[in-house]
Amino acid sequence: MDVNPPEYNRDLLAQLDREQERILDESEWMRRDDEAEAFAKRAERELRASLGGMIPANAVRAIFPANTDPLAPQEPSRRAQFAQHLATMAEGAVLDRERLVTEPAVAEPPANGRETLSTRACAACRGGCCRAGGEHAYLTEETIARSLEAHPDWTLAQVMDSYLRHIPAVTYLNSCIYHAATGCGLPRELRSSTCNRYQCVKLIKLRAILPENNPSPVLALMFDRGQWARTALLDESGVRILAEEMPRVLPE
Repeated sequence: MDVNPPEYNRDLLAQLDREQERILDESEWMRRDDEAEAFAKRAERELRASLGGMIPANAVRAIFPANTDPLAPQEPSRRAQFAQHLATMAEGAVLDRERLVTEPAVAEPPANGRETLSTRACAACRGGCCRAGGEHAYLTEETIARSLEAHPDWTLAQVMDSYLRHIPAVTYLNSCIYHAATGCGLPRELRSSTCNRYQCVKLIKLRAILPENNPSPVLALMFDRGQWARTALLDESGVRILAEEMPRVLPE
């Protein structure tokens, strides 16, 4: 006898699929680390020689993923597919509100140098981890339940509208429906906990060696699918792209 309801099994399988994707992606990165590190060392030497004092002597070299996919107008079919997923999640959240374990409220990260550099690293990457968002954007019934808890007067139609009106007109190809040139189209309070809290292995490794305050600048060598994409200097003032592969464009 199956003691778990179908939706429980469905959600569990979806979580396992996402976890497997993450493990495969990060295992591939670890396999290529030696090759990427050798490239990064050569690139740093060449940049320091050609750019003079533009790279601070105390800059920390780090390897990161990168997104190099082109931007494209939002496909109407994607919006329709997402709307269907959203309707299912919203209806489930409304009907089973008492059963659901609400996702925790979003906490703003502390204001310190390490958090600032982490944000800069994600900005320079341009959303490599957003690619798995597809037409679901990691939104679950629990995510919608959190929104309802924050807005108890919202109707089902208002829940739907709050998400649909933030879909960008132009997004990165083969990525999350909310993934635009300026980042995520959703306000932080509407995003899933996955999107708000996820940190890739490379970012976790960098954060482990950075002090909370007055961290050294970071020379970020960024790779997409094993190929160098761009090199950026990250500090508390912003992101400076030092070199970049020619971006991919859609065929006419």
